[in-house]
Amino acid sequence: AGVRIMHSSAALRVLSLHLAHIAAEERLEQIDYLMAEHRRAPSDGGPWSGVDDEPTRNWTSGEAEPENPLAAIWMGDFNMEPDSAEYRRIVGSTPYHRGAAYLSGFVDAAAVAGEPVPDFHTHVKTIDGRLANRRLDHCFVGGMFAGRVRSISADIGEVASDHFPLRVDIDLETPGVAT
Repeated sequence: AGVRIMHSSAALRVLSLHLAHIAAEERLEQIDYLMAEHRRAPSDGGPWSGVDDEPTRNWTSGEAEPENPLAAIWMGDFNMEPDSAEYRRIVGSTPYHRGAAYLSGFVDAAAVAGEPVPDFHTHVKTIDGRLANRRLDHCFVGGMFAGRVRSISADIGEVASDHFPLRVDIDLETPGVAT
């Protein structure tokens, strides 16, 4: 699923994702595809069917194709932990510069949130007889939004699935906030 949000300065693409849970190789392929689509979005446009030949089915209402910006937020069940190859494929390898922001790349919202959360996890599972708190759900923001992430949390008391709901507060309204 995806949604386009207008904020104070421009359009924004938001994608809700659920990556494969079995193999890292499959997730890496999915991420490579998503990253390529992300980089092509501004020039290739988005999913837009245009005007239908039957006026009663013309859902565009005569509007022009909307802007498909580079600015994006990806959020969802990525089935990967922060120390994985898949995670580094999205945010890059920046061990000495946690949360480094690149305009066309992504930053982990948890790495740049104004209010860090200790023992932050979104999934609990017994693995090899040991209870493991894991962070498999993520919110990645385009580098231009790194300075706008206020907080991130998991609603541990809420059961939405086998993962806890992820909540992220991103300031898209305040003009002049560092991006």
